[in-house]
This record gives sequence, C-alpha cells and structure tokens, in this order.
Amino acid sequence: MDSVEAPQSSAALLPPIVRSFVRQEYSNIDPALPEMLEVLTEVGAAECWHKKSTFKARGMYKILKIWGADDALARCGLMHSAYSNSFVNLAIFKPDVERSRVAQLIGPEAERLTHRFCVVPRQHLIQVDLLDKLPMGTADLAVPAGGLTVRHIRTAGQFLVLTMADFAEQLFSWQDSMFATQTYSSLSAPGLLPAVSPLPRRPGPMLPGLWVSAVSRMGRLVVSCKQQLDAAGDPRTAALTVPPVFNGCRCILTEGDQQAARDLYWEVAANPQLQGPQHAQQAVEKLQRVVVLNPWVPEPHLMLAQLHIHAKQWGPAREAAAAALKLFVQWGTAWDKRMPWDAWVAWTRVCYEAAVDESWPQQPLGVLSMGMVRAL
Repeated sequence: MDSVEAPQSSAALLPPIVRSFVRQEYSNIDPALPEMLEVLTEVGAAECWHKKSTFKARGMYKILKIWGADDALARCGLMHSAYSNSFVNLAIFKPDVERSRVAQLIGPEAERLTHRFCVVPRQHLIQVDLLDKLPMGTADLAVPAGGLTVRHIRTAGQFLVLTMADFAEQLFSWQDSMFATQTYSSLSAPGLLPAVSPLPRRPGPMLPGLWVSAVSRMGRLVVSCKQQLDAAGDPRTAALTVPPVFNGCRCILTEGDQQAARDLYWEVAANPQLQGPQHAQQAVEKLQRVVVLNPWVPEPHLMLAQLHIHAKQWGPAREAAAAALKLFVQWGTAWDKRMPWDAWVAWTRVCYEAAVDESWPQQPLGVLSMGMVRAL
C-alpha cells in the first residue's frame, strides 16, 4: 500500500523572508532597515496618518520584499510618499534640500526612484497610459500582440508594482465609499475623479475593498512590461520582478466577480444570522462560491477551514487552511483589514495545525487558550 505523505508543518509553509517579517527580525531582511526605521521615527513618520495606519508602518515595504523586489524598489516603497506625491500630501523630507540626506540613508538608486515616484503624475501613467488601453470585464485580458508602448517602460513597470503594493496595503471599503465607485478604474487624472463629497466616516464598516480587480490588471501589465524589456535585451529587466499573486500575474479578476465574491464573503463574515451552527452548511456553500469567483484572496479559504474544523472535516479543513496560508504569504497583507496581516497569519497557522492534529476544543475557554504554534 502506498504511504501517505505527512502534512507539512505550518512553519515550513512560511518562506524565510515571511518569517523574518512575522518575527520582526529586521536586520535579517535588510541590515540597513533598523537605521531607516529609526530615522523615520525621528522625522515623525510614526505620527503621520497614512490610509490604513501610519507612514512608518512599513506595510508597502513588506509586500515588495516578499514579492522579491530588489532593495532599491523596496526601499522606495518604504519612503514612497516621503516628498509627497500625486496621491498624498506627506512631505516628511523636503525635496529641495534633503534629497542628499535621503540618498545617504536608502541609497542613490532608491532615492531617485522615490523622487520620481513622488513627482511623476502617477494617476495619468497608470490609468491613461496603461489601464485604459486594455478592455475591462473579461478574465481573458489580452495585451496587444506588440505589447504596450509607453514612455519610460521600465519606470512604468516599477510604478505598476509599487502601485499594486500600495493599493493592496492601503485600500478597504472606506475608500470605496469616499469615491462613490465600485472600482478603482476612476483613480486616474484629478480632473477625471468623481466629484463627491468626502463625507464617509472612517473607518466605516471595513468591508474588504474593491481594489483586487484593478490590481490584477496592473499585474498583467507588469508582465507585458517585462516581456518588452526581455525582447529588447535590456539587462534592467532583472530589476522588474513579477509579483506572485494571481498565479504570477497571469490571471485577471473581473469586476463583476470581485463584487459578487466580496458581497457573499461579507454575508458570512459579518451577518450574525449566519454565525450559528444551524446555518453552517449555508455558510459553507456561500464561501465555496466565493473562492470560485475570487480564488486570489486568503480570508474566504480561512473561513471555510474554520467551518470544516467545526464539522470535524479534517482533510478539507487542512486544505483550506493551507490555501489561505499560501495566499497570505503571497500577498504580504490582508484583504479583510479588520485584523493585521501577521494576526491573520498566526490564526491561520493555529487552524492549520488543529486540522493536522484533528483536534479542536469543545469549550469556549479552550478556544481562547489557543495560540501556540510549532517550530518557534
């Protein structure tokens, strides 16, 4: 009889870079990172609001490093709004007098990228020069046979990756309400933004944001940019890393599937009437539909894993928890931003190991006592 391979430990499912971020071992990630964070503290970055958190929260840097970006691009992500940019007013460094200081801190190439990121009209570059050239509403998005021709194609590729990380880290339903839009296709030139009053109270109900479809299209464009650099024999193509999300940015999430999946997920995640055991099968069916519509985000898989655990369906629970952990690792951030990414990762590991052990507490205090994971 064939032997059955033992499941991997949850620790084995975490790449070293991810584990270093979870453990906050910053010098292992980049020996210069502790000093960079110290300087950000000195200039007040930890006191400045920046969408989901503060400017010092380093979430964009984390995503870029997990995606395999080189130090220059990742450090640009750490400082991405430091001179202010076309999306945000946040000049913690003065570009007219402090560029040399920033260059000494993060390196000349990273500083040049940061400055360019802050002065280029990114809305126009991303939306008009790139996204508007591709059709919406289809999962079979095809880049024109000759590729896309835009000025500064390497810059476009890098800015696409930076914007993918920026959107993934920062956006949730508060911005959806702010712009009164169902997608982020309208985040283009300022004159094209919808004229609405910025009234939504932060943070609002904190539904997952409707940004994933736009980011999937950006990812497909990153692939096109890299293909053009490869075809030209440009050695700089090595610096343009394709993010691992969306199956290496080969797949597109349509806006219709995004909306339907998000709404179904929220019915299960936030509707008290679906929390009881008598509604478990209904919740499972809804979540199974969610992961068909949008298989690219982790939280629906984790919700499914918990329902399978409660039903003592250990095999499906283990598979769903492993799928969730894989996606959390790929993204480096959360889609459902009611909890921070590292808390989601820790809880996913707890659920995965419980499914492997085929054991779950029967009493509430037993669940509250959980938390330990293996191979610390």
